[in-house]
Amino acid sequence: MKCLKTTYGFLVLTIVMIGVQQQISAQRINKDSLWSVWIDSTQKDSLRLEALHTIAGYGYLFTKPDSAYYYAQMEYDYAKSKGLKYHMGNALHTQGMSFMYSGVFDSAITYYNRSINLRKEINDNQGIAGSLNNIGNIYHEQDDYENALGYYKRSLKIKEELGDKKGMSKSINNIGIIYENRGDYAKAIEYFMRSLALKEAIGDKKGIAGSLNNIGILYSNQEEYEKSFEFHKRSLLIKEEIDDQEGVAASLNSIALYYKRKGNYEMAMDYQKRSFQIFNRLGYKRGIGVTLNSMGLIHMEAGELEIALKYFFKSLAVREELNDNKGLAGSLINIGGVYLLKNEFNRAIYYNRKALNKAREIGAVKQSRDAAQKLYKAYKSIGNVSKALEAHELFMKSKDSINSEENQKEIIRQEYEYEYDKQKLADSLTFVKQREIDQLNHQSQLDKEANIRYGLYIGLGFFTVLGVVIYRSYQRKKKDNVLITQQKNELAQKNDEKTAMLKEIHHRVKNNLQVVNSLLKLQSREIEDENIVALFKEAQNRVLSMALLHEKMYQSDNLKNIDVQDHISLLVEDLVKNYAVGKLIKSDINIENIDIGIRTLVPLGLIINEIISNALKHAFKTRKEGEILVQIKRLEENTCELIIGDNGIGLDVEGESIGLGNKLIQIFTKQLNGTMERLEQTGTVFKFVFQKID
Repeated sequence: MKCLKTTYGFLVLTIVMIGVQQQISAQRINKDSLWSVWIDSTQKDSLRLEALHTIAGYGYLFTKPDSAYYYAQMEYDYAKSKGLKYHMGNALHTQGMSFMYSGVFDSAITYYNRSINLRKEINDNQGIAGSLNNIGNIYHEQDDYENALGYYKRSLKIKEELGDKKGMSKSINNIGIIYENRGDYAKAIEYFMRSLALKEAIGDKKGIAGSLNNIGILYSNQEEYEKSFEFHKRSLLIKEEIDDQEGVAASLNSIALYYKRKGNYEMAMDYQKRSFQIFNRLGYKRGIGVTLNSMGLIHMEAGELEIALKYFFKSLAVREELNDNKGLAGSLINIGGVYLLKNEFNRAIYYNRKALNKAREIGAVKQSRDAAQKLYKAYKSIGNVSKALEAHELFMKSKDSINSEENQKEIIRQEYEYEYDKQKLADSLTFVKQREIDQLNHQSQLDKEANIRYGLYIGLGFFTVLGVVIYRSYQRKKKDNVLITQQKNELAQKNDEKTAMLKEIHHRVKNNLQVVNSLLKLQSREIEDENIVALFKEAQNRVLSMALLHEKMYQSDNLKNIDVQDHISLLVEDLVKNYAVGKLIKSDINIENIDIGIRTLVPLGLIINEIISNALKHAFKTRKEGEILVQIKRLEENTCELIIGDNGIGLDVEGESIGLGNKLIQIFTKQLNGTMERLEQTGTVFKFVFQKID
């Protein structure tokens, strides 16, 4: 399901916020020993303050933030009494971190800014970069991407000036995460690859694992799941090697989602539980919220909707406590998705409206897309055409923003560029070695060159004349190639303009047909005669059949042909929803991979609409369940066969040729140069042999 993509976004931010914690928790300190250094007045002031700083940061920051603030205040007061601004800046930075990890973000930013101002006085650029980065983390946590991006870039600029490659790689990675959250995958992959290259150059294994994980998440958001799985496995192996528990938990969660998509729910839940146990043991609530949500998705996919709801509501509670807006939107979307599957459409609309408002508030494109898609389905199910259209347009707009061709191509380009740069470096080393060998052999080559020099002089005159002839021929050919290229570009531009115009025409035709359908529906509400209302409903379905086709053409990259299986499946699905309320109607749809254009599909779709709607109205009157059959196969190059019908009570022979529907079927069959015959089978089944007229 598309809503799974939101889970990956939360994992990225989880990794950002635990990055500093991983550094600090890796340190094993003896607080008693450090305290003895602090109280020893014979020690140097700088050594005493470093000991106190380590107690505050490495000793208490993540377990007891209030204690960290207390010891940092002691550090600040003593450093101030001695006029040691460097240590004053360090203390203020630690106090900012204590507020940040307590969730008091305004106070955290205040202390970071105080630290920056002090550090500017002593030109402590490394410290300034660290505080700027942490302010960026706060804005990132609050989903304020513009401010987060600004602070990350300011931090990066300083690190570049200092030549701090490790710091640069982290800032570049953070910037990539911001672009990924905003749906700009082209820039995201550019920054992730830059970060990965830097980390590999300096041997930063933890950083390499983080970058691999982020690239895996990005591929998942582009629905390249096998590629995503490959990067997550590589990331997990490194994290296990260096005992990075927080990172291991995040990778386990990502791998669990991969197995879920493969339908291996047992394996998915096993990975998810391992992830949850690590986050729970560490007390990391953001990770707990992510894994609870992911476990809900697994149960949802397995059809265990009530269990899924329990997990989603637990995740929602954790995210509300954290004020995690993006997480809230994701949980609300999933809750709405469950109610949609349960056909509780009003509840589905309620939760997805809340999710959409939250996503728009923070500018989260993926969450807006997923909420809009579910709203479209819910509104469509209750017959609210105008709201359904509004939601569908928002869904398409968000989807186009995320899956643009530019993003897809840029991911491929950046990956190959990264591999090329690595190969170029290896080639450069080989070249250096080869040059050393060449220098040793240089002297012996001089004598050989002298012997052949005279021969070269003789041939030079001949080749000069020949070169002039070839050059003139080349210039003429070059001029011809330029002209041909210009003509090709002009033709390509005209084709692009024509394609865009045709798509717009299909889009407008679809919209106009939707309006016609809405007008028919509104008019039918004023009619009390049920027979006339039924006629209006039939007309609506004919209009929707044509609208569905134009919608497919608008969304298709190939305006000549569309996916026939997908189109007819949706058409039958809509008819079953409209006519078979309270009945269990199965659909047996088997269509060969045939290229059929719109001129053929319009009458063919209307034939299918008439026969299926008639079957749903009459074939199962005395039954609670039944089956619809639609099969299309190629007989010859331009000739196809349609088998269509039901296993119901059979057709009334006396009324067989009566009615507008039958007349329309005959007209459309003739339009396709086709023939129609009824087959001797259970129920009512027809065979059509028709020509493709495109």
